[in-house]
Amino acid sequence: MARTQELLSNPVSVGVWNIDPHRSTIGFKAKSMWGLAPVKGRFTEFSGDGQITDTQTIFGRIDIHAASVDTKIRKRDDHLRSADFLEAEKFPDISVVVTGAEAIDRDTVDLRAQLTVKGTTAPLPLRTKVAVPTMARCACALRPPSTARTSASTAT
Repeated sequence: MARTQELLSNPVSVGVWNIDPHRSTIGFKAKSMWGLAPVKGRFTEFSGDGQITDTQTIFGRIDIHAASVDTKIRKRDDHLRSADFLEAEKFPDISVVVTGAEAIDRDTVDLRAQLTVKGTTAPLPLRTKVAVPTMARCACALRPPSTARTSASTAT
């Protein structure tokens, strides 16, 4: 894997990078009401892309289907989809709009983003793990608009 900073500074990286939902995960972990065990889950339906410009600026968007929340307990998932939490019928999408990024280490990037849930938008600092194909392997696939894919997952 190439280093994240190499990806950001290499001119061949300029273009659109699509999230590969088959190799990506959007997950979460939250404290339970009783504090005994954390609740872990993920969203199974999402799409998005990001763009690297020639000035090393990064921006992008991820759209998450709120009803795809999955904690492996159906009753809890139904409750999370209800008006008590995500209100998935009225607000079917959760969006994350990325406005900037800073490479932290080999595979970690801090994203500056805006999160919109149930029609309310708030700032979201987000640390993300990125798996980048080697430049030799993807250089031929990167033509604007690029169809090259990268694997990205959120870490919380």
